[in-house]
Amino acid sequence: MAVTFDHSITTEIGATDAQDRIDVMTYNSSTSVYTNYLVKNTTFDYFRDDARVGDMIYFGWTWEKWHDLKLSIGTALVATAITMVWEYYDYNGVWQTLSVVDNSNAFQNVGEQVVEFTPPLGWRYGRFNSQRGSWIRARITAVTGITEGGSNAHTAVDAKDYAVQITGDENLKNVYNSGLGVVTKNGSIYLFMCNFRIGDMAATETNFTMGQDVFQIGEHDTSNTNYSYYGGKFQLFAQHYGDTWNMGSSAGKNGCVFIYNCSRYQKSPYNYFRCNMNWYNSFISKRHGGYGEGGLTGSATYTFKNCIFSPYNVFFVLGGSTSSSFTNCVIDIGTTGYWYIYTPNFSFDNIQLTVGAGILAQGAVLANTALGSKRLNCYSRSNYLIDCSLDDVDAQFTKSSSIYTASIGFLRYTIDIDVVDEDGVAVEANVLITNSLKEVVYDNTSPVSEIITTFKRQWTSGVTDPVTTNNNPFIIRVSKTNYGTYVLRDFILAEKTHLTITIPRADPGTIINEAVIYDSTIY
Repeated sequence: MAVTFDHSITTEIGATDAQDRIDVMTYNSSTSVYTNYLVKNTTFDYFRDDARVGDMIYFGWTWEKWHDLKLSIGTALVATAITMVWEYYDYNGVWQTLSVVDNSNAFQNVGEQVVEFTPPLGWRYGRFNSQRGSWIRARITAVTGITEGGSNAHTAVDAKDYAVQITGDENLKNVYNSGLGVVTKNGSIYLFMCNFRIGDMAATETNFTMGQDVFQIGEHDTSNTNYSYYGGKFQLFAQHYGDTWNMGSSAGKNGCVFIYNCSRYQKSPYNYFRCNMNWYNSFISKRHGGYGEGGLTGSATYTFKNCIFSPYNVFFVLGGSTSSSFTNCVIDIGTTGYWYIYTPNFSFDNIQLTVGAGILAQGAVLANTALGSKRLNCYSRSNYLIDCSLDDVDAQFTKSSSIYTASIGFLRYTIDIDVVDEDGVAVEANVLITNSLKEVVYDNTSPVSEIITTFKRQWTSGVTDPVTTNNNPFIIRVSKTNYGTYVLRDFILAEKTHLTITIPRADPGTIINEAVIYDSTIY
């Protein structure tokens, strides 16, 4: 097992989604033109040979906060005198002075040189010349007699990822006791003011286990709106399907708390969790995060039971193995959020969505789910609600705003039927159930436990109005040789239902209960 900190971005981080790269961009103040140098292991000029005040060079990492910029200066900058200021982009959209130790001496020292700095808490993830990232820049504030702008050698620009990485079997106590200086402890609360990486992509099997702990990444400051969006935010990286994150105990009621303060923008693969997860009896909070942040994807197996998920706005379920599951969980998204289910691989049983929450589903089967005040948006594939609590079926199933193929929403309920004789003894009888379209939905012997479709709404790409089918009411007919035939007409199936039907011995032509929906033999 091992706890390490501060890894090289270009040599120690796997090349998933080209994350192992520091992007470089220059700005010519004479022409107001940006130039990108996005390819690793290339040469480029830091500044023009006739650079002037206002010229700048930017360095950024697409995925998250970083520090300690490492340069490979092949040709030194040459000037009679030059002054530069290093800056970072803050949460208010203003460039602020960045405190650095500039061992490059304004790019005038040849060789490998490090510009040392600590990531500012208010460092905003921004976009410049269409390139997103956490950027710093060096800006010329005074210059005379410049004849050479300096250039990079063939070694790529590098930096440190400002992340704690664990491998092997690890827990929060061991991480804290490693004395890295970026993790504090207050009672059972472990606060990480850094990025966190579970595993090293593939080389070492990693098992991260939490038990009655509070694990917090970054801060959330409600006193400043912009700061709450951008400041004090870090990210989590869990990218290997062979690694496992255990939280809480499946055998008892012991659980944990995971508080995740991440920035607003999607930074795949950061925040896409691809390790196996076993979370029980725990509370999970995410602030703020963007689309895809906190997404579950890939072929890992995810098991969530007796948990509360409280993301600020959206929560993504993108993949997972076919044995993944959500059971007895609350999705507390808030008044504007949606639970995005883009996979048919999970089983969902007894999910409660808070008022204001909704679901955008693609191939989901939701059992015993209480939806929030928002609707189920059907996207692309068929979605099934089984034994779910609905106030308004017609309004509950809606089409996603962007739909490319046929999408269907099904409402289904379980009906259990036991057949007994007049002495209350179970007998095997034929049970025939037909719907309002005169379609046979069940024709077999009792006892019965069947899931029956009661409502279907289907959209087709390019068609505004859906085709809606309501299969209520049903007719239930129970028959057995030497017994009367029981007929229950106009039966409305609107919830999970259990019927016990009594058929006394009688002339086979006797029809029992034809005009009655309920009597003392039905409950």
